[in-house]
Amino acid sequence: MKTINRIEFTIFIVLLALIIFRGLFLYQLDQTEQAVITRFGRIIKVDKTPGLGFKAPFIDTVNKFSKKILEYDTNPQVAVTKDKKTIIVDYYAKYRIEAPDKFLQRVRTQQGANTILDDVVYSAMRKEVGKYTLSQIIMGREEIPNLVINDLKALLPEYGLEIVDVRFKTTNFPQEVQASVFERMKAERLQMAQKYISEGEKEKIAIMADADKIKAELISKANMESQKIKGEGESIAVSLIQNAYAKAPELAFMIKYLETYGEIIKKEDTNIIISTKSDIFKILQDMEIR
Repeated sequence: MKTINRIEFTIFIVLLALIIFRGLFLYQLDQTEQAVITRFGRIIKVDKTPGLGFKAPFIDTVNKFSKKILEYDTNPQVAVTKDKKTIIVDYYAKYRIEAPDKFLQRVRTQQGANTILDDVVYSAMRKEVGKYTLSQIIMGREEIPNLVINDLKALLPEYGLEIVDVRFKTTNFPQEVQASVFERMKAERLQMAQKYISEGEKEKIAIMADADKIKAELISKANMESQKIKGEGESIAVSLIQNAYAKAPELAFMIKYLETYGEIIKKEDTNIIISTKSDIFKILQDMEIR
């Protein structure tokens, strides 16, 4: 029994020693943590690797910071546009602690980070809003956060911070400028509508002009084709008549003879004296008998 008690006591002592050793000589980081090790207030190590790390007991301090993306939110702020209009902007930002050693030296806590962001983000936002007129902000306010991000990328590294995103939640106007804002928006929409109508009319006129031009070209082409076909037909007809005349000269003479008398007969008050022995008299006599 005494032997069993002695073994249990030994195990207890060993476990206690391990716990004390771990607390004094070791520290642990998970996937979401990073640490800055200081000795008497001086930074000796930055550790971003998950797992166990060694420290000197009593003289080393482990300062842990989050690796997660953190969110900064604030109350709506006032800014002035390029055309001296006051707007109220409600926005938020996302950031991470990129250099924990600088963060420890310049900021130390997340509350300290929020204090710095209050100043830096607002200053950048106010600066970028001041570059645009009220109308430009109304039409394309999504461009401003991107410009703010670019400004913060240059300003925040000295605090060990990295900006991830900036977004506007709402953009409002003081009561005294709301009426003028809505009137301006209405006027701009009407102007845009009139522009579209005008462009549509111009397009309509251009299309009709093109259609008339195509119509005229088609009619002209059809007339040319008709004249060509008519000319070819007349040419063929003349050729056939000439061939017929060539084969029967007497017929040709007779036809010409009749055509001449026909032209004479058409004239009013014209008397014709025909010999009873002439060929034309015989033809007319045959026609009368029939």
